[in-house]
Amino acid sequence: MSRVGRARPKESRWRRLFWAAFPHVCLILSVVVYSLLGALMFTQIEGSVDPRTEEYDEFLDQLWNISQSTCDSDGNSSLHPKQNFTVQASHLMKDFKVEWNKTPQIQWSFLGSLFFCCTVFTTVGYGHLSPVTDGGKFACIAYASVGIPLMLLLLADLGDLLAAILSKSYCAIQKAWSRRVSRQSASLLSTRFSSHRNTKQGTASKPELVVPLNQRVAFKEPLSITEVVKRHQLVKKKSAVLRNRDIFEMIIAKEHLKLLSVNDLKLGRCRSCPELDKMPLAHSAMEDFDKIGKELNKLNVPIFLIVFIVVAYTLCGASILLIWEKDWNYVDAFYFCFITLTTIGFGDIFPNHPNYFLGLSVYTVIGMAIMVMAFKLGQDRLVGCYKQSISCISGGKARKYSKA
Repeated sequence: MSRVGRARPKESRWRRLFWAAFPHVCLILSVVVYSLLGALMFTQIEGSVDPRTEEYDEFLDQLWNISQSTCDSDGNSSLHPKQNFTVQASHLMKDFKVEWNKTPQIQWSFLGSLFFCCTVFTTVGYGHLSPVTDGGKFACIAYASVGIPLMLLLLADLGDLLAAILSKSYCAIQKAWSRRVSRQSASLLSTRFSSHRNTKQGTASKPELVVPLNQRVAFKEPLSITEVVKRHQLVKKKSAVLRNRDIFEMIIAKEHLKLLSVNDLKLGRCRSCPELDKMPLAHSAMEDFDKIGKELNKLNVPIFLIVFIVVAYTLCGASILLIWEKDWNYVDAFYFCFITLTTIGFGDIFPNHPNYFLGLSVYTVIGMAIMVMAFKLGQDRLVGCYKQSISCISGGKARKYSKA
């Protein structure tokens, strides 16, 4: 029976974990499947069409005609025709397209199309690749109309999840550190009081520790003669003088009463009058405030930690890009990562190796989720700083009228 009893809680724990992660996993899988389907679609639509068939041939014919018109009958060019050719060719080069340098099989490969889909639903839009056929343009419109809301939903979900994980981890570390400090201080106090009790037996009796009956207990060293005279009027009864053992017993009893108070109140109400058990307790409002405070404290993550995570993730991406792109320096790699994660996407710098587009797509999605997490954790502080700034500028008038 004991083995069965142990197996059931473990099984229920894994079941709860599975159903808790189930909606997040389904949302991630839906985005992955949608990306793969989009990559297959654009590979079939744009990969089989060569954009250089008509427009590129017309461009070459115009360039050839300009070169022939500037040559003399002997085939030699003078100074004036050279200048004329430069002016006409510079005007013609404005119509030149970068995609003419690459074949569609390289541009619209499966990995290239997958990265194009990632730039569409993440709204980065580098501009390095775009559909040229009418079917591809309509497909891009329909794909973005569904993919962008789906991606925003995924980013919001992952941002909330990462924010909860980071805040809980920070709170757990903070609690563990506070427990360690309290244990060290308690052991230090116990050693001090035990040594004081041992040295106290052979000497004259001195006034001991005075503890007020409130929620906080303060330990103090033995008082001097002047302090005893000053505080003699406050100590009139011998019952106010407690020993160290009584102090610790009082703390334990108080914590025990806190745990039993709510259950005793509910049980007494239920026995005396069952109708009253349906009504809220008198301290339910305070419990609600405590719950609200706990929920707010869960997101109490320092700003420097949030900024450190964002900068560290960007630096890690820049370091990886330096391995992939041999022609880049660290500034270019960091600049590209920042432009990508903030969805600015100028398109002035772009990786040249399509084999790493899959890893870059995963890096972009995770990085944007981290950006959402950082904004979620820091938005309360930003709003608070903004309100304080407005209050300082207006001299408190804006706050008064906002309350009214």
